[in-house]
Amino acid sequence: MYATLAVAGPVAPTPWRAAGLLPGILTAVLDVVKGVASGWVAEWLVPGDPWLKVLAAIFALWGAIHSIFLIEKDDKGHWHLRGGAGGATGLGGAIALWNPSVFIILPIGTLVFLFVGYASVTTISVAVSALVIFAIRAVVDNQPFQYIAFGAAALVIVLYALKPNLKRLKEGTERVVGLRPTCKKKQKQFHL
Repeated sequence: MYATLAVAGPVAPTPWRAAGLLPGILTAVLDVVKGVASGWVAEWLVPGDPWLKVLAAIFALWGAIHSIFLIEKDDKGHWHLRGGAGGATGLGGAIALWNPSVFIILPIGTLVFLFVGYASVTTISVAVSALVIFAIRAVVDNQPFQYIAFGAAALVIVLYALKPNLKRLKEGTERVVGLRPTCKKKQKQFHL
């Protein structure tokens, strides 16, 4: 009778693959801003509450992966909320909690993207980096331990969203991006 709403919908294709480089960059920037804004608005509304900032960043990440603007019905009549993998919004959430995290997470993510060559692994590296950064800061710098919860939740949410990608990685069918396809093309040209 009624269609059920499933929150575990498929991850939408990356904007740069679907619409081109410029829209892809714009989407990534806006996704980062979405994550940053969530934490900053939470801080503005209730100053000094680290749990609220963490929850705001987590919900922004969840909303990026399960967008109400990308709803679709599958062949079984179930509604799914689609979205991105959450890497850019996760980066934004980390920035909202500690601004300098961008100078650690962005270079790591860029290197993983370019040299490992899987967008899914890049997204996972963002969440792992946030978790490690906030754990170290909590122990070494006596910073809010609540921020570790953001890193842990981000990792769990991203891994859940990327289940199909992880399956393709295991099967060896995940799409390669970054420098690897370019290097393989040049390598084939030299061997011809």
